[in-house]
This record gives sequence, C-alpha cells and structure tokens, in this order.
Amino acid sequence: ASAILRHYRHAVIISLMCVISLVVAWFLLPSDETRIAALERDGKIGRAREMLQEKFAQGDRSPRTLFQLHRIHEHYGDLDNAGQVLELLAKSRPKDLKVQRQLLRHYKLVQDEPNYIALLRAQLALRHSDFACRELIGIHRRNDDLDAETQAIRECRAKGYRREDDLSRLAVISAASGDLVEAARILQSVDDRRWLKNISER
Repeated sequence: ASAILRHYRHAVIISLMCVISLVVAWFLLPSDETRIAALERDGKIGRAREMLQEKFAQGDRSPRTLFQLHRIHEHYGDLDNAGQVLELLAKSRPKDLKVQRQLLRHYKLVQDEPNYIALLRAQLALRHSDFACRELIGIHRRNDDLDAETQAIRECRAKGYRREDDLSRLAVISAASGDLVEAARILQSVDDRRWLKNISER
C-alpha cells in the first residue's frame, strides 16, 4: 500500500511540475504588442500590419492596438484608414490632448474642414485654448462668415481669449451694428491690456 502511495505521490509531483512549467512558459511568451513592435523594428512592416488588422477585425480596440495600427497606416500613406483609427482613438480618449491634436492635424492635412471645426469646438467646450480660438476665428474670417466669426470671438472672449487684433475687430463690428456701449467696453479692455500711450492710437 505504501508503495502504491509513493507511486501516486511521485506521479502527482511530476504532473504538478509539468503544469507549473507550462504556466511559466505561457507567461514568458512575448505578447502580441511586443511581437508587433519587434516586427516593426526589424522592418517587417507588412507582417506587423497583418497582425494588427487581425486583432482589429477580432474586435480589439485597445489604445495600444489603435496607436500601432494608426502609425502603420500612416507609414503606408493610407490616410483614410489612418483617420478612421485615429477617430476611434480620440473618441476613447476625449481628454488626451496629444491624441486630439493628432486628429486635428489629420483633418487639416486631408482638408476636412467640417470635422476640423467640430473638433475645435469640442476642444473649446472642454477647456479654453488660444490655438483653437485663433483657428476657429480664422476659418470663419477666410470663409467671409461674419456672423460665425463674431460669435466665435465672443465665445472665446468669455472664456479668457485676449488676442488684441480679434478683440479690436469685434469692437468695430459691434460699433458698425450700432452697439457703441459694447464697442467701447471691448476697446477699453484692449487699452487696459496694452497700456497704450500714443494718443492717436487710443
């Protein structure tokens, strides 16, 4: 009986060691992300792209996969797919300024003005940005859309925008529309900010 117990105990120990070895081997295997990065590093971009597209087709929408896939689409000059992946990434990370700026650059590159404007407005809804204000105001001015430009300057000013040229233009627009009180108030704020000394300029 004792011999049988020793035999079974020996078999159990061997089996347990095999299981532990398999588990350790599993954890030591490189992850998909590591393998893809290695393929990129070795110049095997095509294979890396295939792996990423397989992961994407299987429903993987993790930031790491989207980052890698976007980078590879850009490498191949596939701007349509690069933009679609970047939109998914930006949607999943709305407060990530780096990603949002990447998407802005993409829209500007492909001249997608409606989405560019929409993203600028979305950024301004989250936080004030002089860059977003300048871009938004400039677009409406180039498009000769006075109402949209005026609204953009007013909204930006309410959030802290203080670019003197745009505020002075808002004052002129207000004066032209007959609102001299608002025009004077805006010009006063510009004067206070610039500490104007030249009488004719003031």
